[in-house]
Amino acid sequence: MRQRFAKPPTPVRLRAPPLFFLMNSIDILLKNALVILNKNKFIEKGFIGIKDGKIISVSEKEPENKAQEIIDLTDKIISPGFFNTHTHIPMTLLRGFADDLPLMEWLQKYIWPLEAKLLSPEYVRAGTYAGLLEMIKSGTIGFVDMYFFEEEVAECVDKAGMYGLLSVGILDFETPYYKDSKTAIKKTEKLMDEYKEHERIKICPGPHAIYTCSKETIISSAELAKEKGARIHIHLSETKKEVEDSLKNFNKTPVFYLSETGIFDLNVIAAHCVYLTNKEIEFLKDKRFYISHNLTSNLKLASGIAPLLKYKENGFFITIGTDSASSNNNLDMLREMKLISIVHKVKELNPTIFSAREIFDMATKKGALAMGFEDSGEIREGMSADIVIFDPYKENTIPFYDPYSYIVYSAGKGSVQSVMVKGKWILKDYEFKTIDEKRILRETKEWRERIKNISL
Repeated sequence: MRQRFAKPPTPVRLRAPPLFFLMNSIDILLKNALVILNKNKFIEKGFIGIKDGKIISVSEKEPENKAQEIIDLTDKIISPGFFNTHTHIPMTLLRGFADDLPLMEWLQKYIWPLEAKLLSPEYVRAGTYAGLLEMIKSGTIGFVDMYFFEEEVAECVDKAGMYGLLSVGILDFETPYYKDSKTAIKKTEKLMDEYKEHERIKICPGPHAIYTCSKETIISSAELAKEKGARIHIHLSETKKEVEDSLKNFNKTPVFYLSETGIFDLNVIAAHCVYLTNKEIEFLKDKRFYISHNLTSNLKLASGIAPLLKYKENGFFITIGTDSASSNNNLDMLREMKLISIVHKVKELNPTIFSAREIFDMATKKGALAMGFEDSGEIREGMSADIVIFDPYKENTIPFYDPYSYIVYSAGKGSVQSVMVKGKWILKDYEFKTIDEKRILRETKEWRERIKNISL
């Protein structure tokens, strides 16, 4: 008789704490939690020793030496944090401003005209903080951003204690932030120099797209990235119109047009990638090419659904992004993970693909690697102490049998109890430790009133 239910996954057994751990003091000991190490392994009852912002031990046995702080996490789940690989975080202030529209109409008739009147350091700062509230409370510890006044975003990220790969959105036309693309690239270079030694924040060029940047602008962006050893962040093949216009204007599809700029000699984070052709897929297979899959935004704008299974079968490095809260309308990686898994199951009429473990890996380790933070995204000795603590014993998530299933399919608002980045609490027992939630909520309300009164 066929087995009706799949057998629950077996937790792994870890060795005893290493000798060097027993000989050293511990800053923080987290004990008795179910610990997810990575997409393949978890332990039912684990002990994590943290010192100087690093994980110095993970084991199933409590260490004999004392810790300065001991936190009993019985009945809790410890997970690596999430990395959101495509956002425009200041646009959180435009959440719900213009809905139910196709991409170009949404941009050209509403978003860009409004931004022309709104853009300022104050607006960017307020929108970034508003977005950070949602990100942190849903377990996100790092994100890739593209916007204007990105120095303000960087300051907010630094204060919040998060990771950021931040890019000035480079356009060929004038904005309130710069007069032309050359100025935008100079501002990018200045930021890159300012943050070149930062342990949590990286800066990279962000040429917006082939329909907003000339070839010369993209070449200049690529040259700067190559000089500084940085990544490139760009929108790519988001809509059918983008591909059709590329064929009409350049007699090439977007990837082959971009291949003439040199960006594919670099690490490229490409948002969307809904319409890559078979020839483009073959060309990109051996490149340092990271797809940021932004499913909810693509669904809401009716841009299409990227053929993720085809990308997976061709060995692409797939990560997860939310896009902005204006086009999503959330920055919640927990929501995004579930939707990606279930939509692609039904798209391919196959419930076995894009398992909870695989989606979890896209949001954690793969996201961290795409952003260039190789010491994050999983829990093991020597890694940065970047963790999220979940309370699974809530009315909407009990009972749970598989921690990956719990996180991807069940967890949501109120599930995240605490968040730590590099050994520092940024959220502890549901309270923010690095940013002022009450002030941010009050200021966001004030911005709403200002935005409501702007005529387009």
